[in-house]
Amino acid sequence: MASRAGLPVATAHRLTGELVSWGALQRSGQDYLIGHRIWQLGLLAPAHQGFAELAAPYMQDVLFVTQNVVNLFILDNDQVLLLERMSGTRVGAPIPARR
Repeated sequence: MASRAGLPVATAHRLTGELVSWGALQRSGQDYLIGHRIWQLGLLAPAHQGFAELAAPYMQDVLFVTQNVVNLFILDNDQVLLLERMSGTRVGAPIPARR
């Protein structure tokens, strides 16, 4: 992290420690993950609501036909972010083939 941020190692270590204690980062072995505080901030972003509102009618159509869980993801470089989930009544049930 220090080299990517252009910071001295000691400074990066101190900052990551503060971010972990605040909840912005979470430690997992040797790695750091996004913490609950960053997720909470991300949910306040207006882009989340815009995509979800735009996709909602289409997601409801898929939910009506499949009766299975419908997820809305967006691609962010090589990762995906779950924006919205609609629960179905036939979770885990196979989708019947159309004839």
